[in-house]
Amino acid sequence: FLPLTSVKGKGFTKDKSILEANGVLGLANELVDADEKYADVLSYLLGRVIVVDQIDHGIALAKANHYSLHIVTLEGEYFSPGGSLSGGRFKNNSNLLGRNREIDEIEKQLLELSKLIENGKNRLGEIETAQALLDSDRDENRKAMEENALVCNSAQIHLQRAEELKSESESAFESLNNESEEMERQIRDIMAGKKEIQNERQAALDREAELKAQTEEFQKLLDEKLYMESSAARNVSEAQIEEANARQKVSFVL
Repeated sequence: FLPLTSVKGKGFTKDKSILEANGVLGLANELVDADEKYADVLSYLLGRVIVVDQIDHGIALAKANHYSLHIVTLEGEYFSPGGSLSGGRFKNNSNLLGRNREIDEIEKQLLELSKLIENGKNRLGEIETAQALLDSDRDENRKAMEENALVCNSAQIHLQRAEELKSESESAFESLNNESEEMERQIRDIMAGKKEIQNERQAALDREAELKAQTEEFQKLLDEKLYMESSAARNVSEAQIEEANARQKVSFVL
């Protein structure tokens, strides 16, 4: 029972543009023919109910407004706020607008997501393989660099020893020159025993030749050690280039 004197309808309080949506026929109280004295009662009861021509338009309108409207179709389906559907062809059903078309769309989305996940797994596998190859190449390059470093250190030690021998030879040679000069002064000062002094001088010259031969031998050894050091440096550079190429390959794969 609704007293006509106290019932006042609030009417439709939401955005009026909703009534311009596709398939909307208007508000139910405006589409019902009744005596003017029942206008407030109709506004109270039906003033917030939107009438649409078919259920698909009702679904679209409900979804667009977050299931907050009272919607009824010409066939009697009623969408209540919250999403439940009753009446009409769905008289015995109450659900959250579980339409087959929406289910199909969701299944398609799930299939696409599954494909994306599978592609992601394949991509991850490729990256892991490339990373494993890079790690292997890095280990090999590290070993090669360590070996080359050992060779380089050994060459440096030999070079240092050769330089020490060269310095000793130069010192001995200089000492020999000093002795020769002393002998020459003694020859100028002492005429006696000239032959003996000449023999000593010849011995000194022989010693000088021997030291020169040793110096040449040491120089040859030094040149060989320098060549070994240069070769080791080239090997290290090649190893570094190989590692850089490997890193570039990984960056390209990523």
